Amino acid sequence: ECSAPWDTHHGGRVCTVCRALVLVCDVCDASSEHGEYWCPEHSKFRNSYFHFLDRFSEVDLQSQATRLRELLEQEVGGSKNRRTTLRKKLLQVQSQLQKLRTQTEQTEQTDEVAVLPNKQSEATREVP
Repeated sequence: ECSAPWDTHHGGRVCTVCRALVLVCDVCDASSEHGEYWCPEHSKFRNSYFHFLDRFSEVDLQSQATRLRELLEQEVGGSKNRRTTLRKKLLQVQSQLQKLRTQTEQTEQTDEVAVLPNKQSEATREVP
């Protein structure tokens, strides 16, 4: 991460994409918010490919989906495995986006139902 000389592997410091061990110094590991790292082969996936998606907002996921599509377009004629990996992650991101949208819609509907009886009761009180 910081390019400091470091020669100690740690079992929990692996590439988010391929799970290969990655050399990460203790300082960089401590400063990492979520402990996600990328090996040199997958370094261009940084900020696009994450293992855990549940911490991201809808806007973040849309941005990730866009970047994953761009990476996928760059892989035309490249490795079939890499394209498959990107395609699967894009599907996961889209699925998480749909899940968030469904939860938002359900919350809005619940809020509307909770508000309606209050408005009706106020209207009833105003009429003599």
